[in-house]
Amino acid sequence: MKIKTDFVTNSSSISYICVVPRSFNIREVLDMTTINKYDENGGEELTYEELEKIISEFESVRNGNELYRENSYRSYDILNEIVEEKDFIISSVDGGPDENKLIFLDPDLLKEKLIKIGI
Repeated sequence: MKIKTDFVTNSSSISYICVVPRSFNIREVLDMTTINKYDENGGEELTYEELEKIISEFESVRNGNELYRENSYRSYDILNEIVEEKDFIISSVDGGPDENKLIFLDPDLLKEKLIKIGI
């Protein structure tokens, strides 16, 4: 068996497609006392400003933007833990290198599409 220890050009990353209920309030789940539960990387304590950045990035993704892991490792990892724990992930997609991202679907739009196609 060979183990490659340097850059692999054909590696892939997984992106997660999530549906988050409109009633879900990230601030009820994530605060200075619970953040360490989701911060698997450990490391330095998060500051209040970093917590606010994570909450802001969550809201940005909820509003249709994408969050790439390479742009914000800690936020991505913490938010990924939350959506996995809450069972908000409905699918995953293999992508190319550095395509780890969270994609949130609008629950109303998803419902409308499912009705439209007869599901």
